[in-house]
Amino acid sequence: GIQASHAKCAIRVVELVKAIVDNNHTIFNCNISVHMPEDISTIFIVESEAVPVAIILNELLLNAIKHGDNANFTSLEINYDTTQQKLSLSIKNIGRIAIDPVSNQPEFGTGLQLVKSLMPKKSMGLSWKQDDHWVVTAIIFSSPIISIESEIVTTSNILL
Repeated sequence: GIQASHAKCAIRVVELVKAIVDNNHTIFNCNISVHMPEDISTIFIVESEAVPVAIILNELLLNAIKHGDNANFTSLEINYDTTQQKLSLSIKNIGRIAIDPVSNQPEFGTGLQLVKSLMPKKSMGLSWKQDDHWVVTAIIFSSPIISIESEIVTTSNILL
């Protein structure tokens, strides 16, 4: 997977998303439309959060495919706000948010409970909303989970 090819370093968001989408496409034989800006290749997930973020993204995409009314209408959109240095990902699928009849709150299965347990306490937000016949899952990342290529220090640019 992506971790094996980039051990001990930050992971490009574009590579992480591509690996997760390709994997789910292969397993579920569905088309997932991906929309991301051209300059997204300069944004990284820091090494210490790469595995939890990968699991979270995979679980959220898997959840959209499994519980959506039509897996071929699953989409993932990425945006980066340079002013606020926030990365947002939106996963959309046709369907309805499951509501617990007793609490009248969204009902979370095992996969979404895993997501909630892996989420960092700071620098990452997660929300769901019903938008007509679409379920929209929104994830917001900010520093220190994400960084820009120019901020990443590697051994090749350290003078000894």
